Amino acid sequence: MTPQSRETALALAQDPRHPPVHFNAAVLGAERLEQGFNLRDLLRIFLKRKWTILIIFSVFAVFSVVRTYMAQPVFRASTTLQIERFTPRVMDYKDVTPGETDYSDSVDFYTTNYELLKSRTLSERAVEDLGLRKPPPADAGKESMGRVAVEAVLQAPMGAIRVTTTHLEYYSNVQRQAQAQRLHALHEEACARAAAPGYPTAEGGPFDATALPTRAILTGDFNFPPENPAHGEIQRRLAGGGPPYRDTWQHLHGHRPHAPTFCVFDRRYSKAPYCCDFVFTSEDLLPRARSIEVDGATQASDHQPVLLELDDR
Repeated sequence: MTPQSRETALALAQDPRHPPVHFNAAVLGAERLEQGFNLRDLLRIFLKRKWTILIIFSVFAVFSVVRTYMAQPVFRASTTLQIERFTPRVMDYKDVTPGETDYSDSVDFYTTNYELLKSRTLSERAVEDLGLRKPPPADAGKESMGRVAVEAVLQAPMGAIRVTTTHLEYYSNVQRQAQAQRLHALHEEACARAAAPGYPTAEGGPFDATALPTRAILTGDFNFPPENPAHGEIQRRLAGGGPPYRDTWQHLHGHRPHAPTFCVFDRRYSKAPYCCDFVFTSEDLLPRARSIEVDGATQASDHQPVLLELDDR
């Protein structure tokens, strides 16, 4: 080694920016040793306090289960609307004139339809069609809230079926009777539309034929027992001769009492469980009813689910 190289090595050894290699190794070893001691200490503490830790964990686990069980269930639903352009059955000038597609036309078309769906005019028309503008009958001293019935037409292998679900008034018997009469009227109106569908088209436009079935199912929480007059009001004969609603349970089980669907586990609202959840089926769909049962084991809600099986062949 030359004198110059020895001087350079000595300078590097004395320079604090370049500590000796054996110093770095010692520090690294000390850190690893300290980490090992920390892990051992943590393990020793856990083993020493294991019962305390397990008790705290168990208390929080039980609290979470009880809180989840007692929480009010929240149900959500979503739907999708498909907006399509109506293609006219005439030749457009753009088909014979070369040029690029006007993208702004499509944007304006969808923006206009989005705003129409949010417009007050459309909301008012829906309120009128559903009969919601008419105020409920007065019933002094009774608590009440607005009630609705949601109707959808389902395409099944057997054909289209109209399904309506509702939740009637709980406290006011006067309003509950009026709501039962309205459900009967809605079914009669639908059967009248099915008997006289007008002049539909099949051109891929808004005037195309839509399903207007008389076959229907009405279900939900009606808040009255089978012996209540509203139960018979829903099943009253239709003036237009259409198929009326019939209680599917009574059709399949005869005189066997309805299985309870309310207050089976939670007795806050009634001392004894009873049935207030029904499935009414129109007479023309009734022959396809195979079975109807109540799930009396689940506690997912304060009402028990009613299961209806139909023959779709």
